[in-house]
Amino acid sequence: MWPPRVIDTPGGITCEYFGWEESRIPSPMVEDFNRYLDGVGVISNFVRDVLRESGVNIPICVVGNGVDPHDFDASIQAPELDDLRAFSFLHVSSAFPRKGVDILLDAYFSTFDGSSDVSLILKTFPNPHNEVGELLQSLRSQHPNPPDVRWINRDIDEHELKGLFNLAGCYVHPARGEGFGLPIAEAMAAGVPVIAPSYSGMADLVTDETAITIPYTVEEAQSHFDIPGSVWAEPDTKQLGFEMKHLVENPGSSELSARIARARDLVAVEFSWERAVHRWESFISDLELNAAPIKVAMVTTWNSRCGVAENSRYIVDHAADQVDFEIFADAGVQIIEPEAEHGVIRTWRNRWDPTSPSFKMNSGSPTQTCSTCNSTSASSSFSRSPS
Repeated sequence: MWPPRVIDTPGGITCEYFGWEESRIPSPMVEDFNRYLDGVGVISNFVRDVLRESGVNIPICVVGNGVDPHDFDASIQAPELDDLRAFSFLHVSSAFPRKGVDILLDAYFSTFDGSSDVSLILKTFPNPHNEVGELLQSLRSQHPNPPDVRWINRDIDEHELKGLFNLAGCYVHPARGEGFGLPIAEAMAAGVPVIAPSYSGMADLVTDETAITIPYTVEEAQSHFDIPGSVWAEPDTKQLGFEMKHLVENPGSSELSARIARARDLVAVEFSWERAVHRWESFISDLELNAAPIKVAMVTTWNSRCGVAENSRYIVDHAADQVDFEIFADAGVQIIEPEAEHGVIRTWRNRWDPTSPSFKMNSGSPTQTCSTCNSTSASSSFSRSPS
């Protein structure tokens, strides 16, 4: 859920499955994670490093994501896709600023024009941060013969989404930051070449061995989170345009085919659901093995001739392997077993103890034997309420 709420889970072990896209997380989140969680499973090495550098000090495990196998028979019928050009670039995202759609459009409009036999398919969805409409309007007004752009700004189902990858000659993702980069992994599973920066969570997927990488600079993050000291990447627009054009002109090179094969194998092996589940199971097993016992402060009579003391001793004896008890017992009692006093803090007095101030206030009262703990007490010093 967003934002993460970890303060009220009932589990004996509580973990968060977490992704993040900038170089810092908010300090209140750090405090909650450290206080209430036993561990965090993260979707990339980048997210692990972000948590550590932000101050999270509990166990962290890179469990990754699972990626569904691709359906090479999937298709999509959409009016936005009628009469596509010979070569299609694809980008799938929310179009939040960190997704770099502005960088992609700048590079595309600077590299191609209306005579280019190329289409760019943008799959986004309506949200307050999606400015694709304004970006397209501005760029088309600046270019008299603009290149072909197909914008799908609505939800489509999983089958149709996989159909988009089957139409693509290249997947382009110039994001400023990603926790993982699931559409990149999906493109790789579909055998589609990828152009992206090897930065943030994308670096677990995007390398010179598996993709066409573009250079970037690290700059202050300009996101709605506004976290002090947080940074993200600024991909090189000019180099992106160059790589896109080069791919259109050289779509079947042996070097590109080798990258596609290595990328497909990486996703199939390391990012299968089976692998992701196995990493989670191993992490949880480690947490269970090394889990600190639950700490319980018990205010009770202890190690004396009292039924409550006997019941408390029974609970402690049978739960000692799971619970770290700190016992706060009454003072001034006759100790039965001195060896059972280890760690016991005697810090309060029974109100019926003759040395107790409350007892002295009621001196001279008749006494009776308490049926619960067989101790002698003054019976007329209080009345029991109905509750």
